[in-house]
Amino acid sequence: RDRLRSRGLGDVYKRQFINNEHRVMDKLITKYNLIFEEIFKIKVTDENKSRLVYKKYSQWDSLAQMTLIQSIEETFRIMIPFDEMMCIDSYEHGLDYLTDKLK
Repeated sequence: RDRLRSRGLGDVYKRQFINNEHRVMDKLITKYNLIFEEIFKIKVTDENKSRLVYKKYSQWDSLAQMTLIQSIEETFRIMIPFDEMMCIDSYEHGLDYLTDKLK
């Protein structure tokens, strides 16, 4: 059942807004995945996202951490304060951080 079934012009705009939000989020995730794929030379999949954790994933050392932070800052045109850099200690935490930061 379609919970967003149109009930007038206002609902059409609401649906467009929701669809636009999904497109923006999809673009963010695509860019974010490309960063991980470039740095760690892997294809990001639903199965391996949970294994991408700082110091637990063999290729994710302190140098990779700084490269990741720099790539995120450049790609999304943000500054990550030094005291927040370790908030990005896994794939999931980094994505959560980004979505909060870019709201």
